[in-house]
Amino acid sequence: MNNIIQRFLMRAPLLFGVIFIFQFIHTVPSLADNGITSVNSFVEEKHSATDFRSRKQNSNGQRSDSGFDFIITLERENISNAGTLTMDFDDDGNTNVSINTASTPVNSYLVFMNDTHSKSDRVNEIGQIIFDNEIYGFSHDPTKTIFLSNVSKSGATYPVSSNDGFSARELENLNLYTDTTTFSTTSHDWVSIGSDSKTLRIGVKNGTYGDYIRVFTAVEQEPTVDFNLTSSSAAESSSSANLTVDLSDSYSENVTVDYTVTGTATGSGTDYTLANGTLTIASGNTSGTITIASIVNDTLDENNETVIVTLSNPSNATLGSDTVHTYT
Repeated sequence: MNNIIQRFLMRAPLLFGVIFIFQFIHTVPSLADNGITSVNSFVEEKHSATDFRSRKQNSNGQRSDSGFDFIITLERENISNAGTLTMDFDDDGNTNVSINTASTPVNSYLVFMNDTHSKSDRVNEIGQIIFDNEIYGFSHDPTKTIFLSNVSKSGATYPVSSNDGFSARELENLNLYTDTTTFSTTSHDWVSIGSDSKTLRIGVKNGTYGDYIRVFTAVEQEPTVDFNLTSSSAAESSSSANLTVDLSDSYSENVTVDYTVTGTATGSGTDYTLANGTLTIASGNTSGTITIASIVNDTLDENNETVIVTLSNPSNATLGSDTVHTYT
């Protein structure tokens, strides 16, 4: 018996470590993506979904893993070639609002419930989605949540008007609440859009038919990139200088910008060390630094000397107005 206890105690740290690692991995939340900041516990992100038929029509229609959650899927980003789209509602509650994608590009999403919800679930199991960008509006008419050229997901399956349960895919007696994230009702299917124009909440009663809406949002705008200051100075005794490059806003991808170095001071370690290069500002950040390193504090009596750094050729950004920094 003592030997058994001894063997258990020798293995216990390893066992507890395995349990701890499993629990840690299990509780790490999934990150939202594809233009979505976050979803609550009653929404599943399924951006790979390709079958948007209601289960009334076909059992292969996309359903949630849990059997009671809303699903959101990105159909297409940066749509600029779909002509003029007419939404049932905009974010202020106006009806039949048109948007010209040539001048106002959009992202398109399907939000749907293909599982079973009772009337009480309209308030007990509310789906909430916070988008990265402004919600322009949405449609729930069945003829506006099916295949739409240059909007729908390539290769996906959408219903047609002759399919079983087609007309029942719209929300029942829809109530729309604007500028709020608190209203709900058990009397009707409902949607609300918050005052931030980015938070969408939805509550529905659903059987086998499936309830679908198509949501249009603004696209992510590329930030501008330029220097925080256009000039700075210091004595030679300062061993280095950091030049800050700013973004007008954070971006979902890395931003890069090339820079060239000129001026009256001599580089390559004679007066300082800095060569032409590329600065990368990681996604989610709003600034980066170009460093003039190894400034030489010599004994020569000289006039002021300059290091001029010029930005060019940005990626995932556009150049701002302050593209040249002169360090003296």
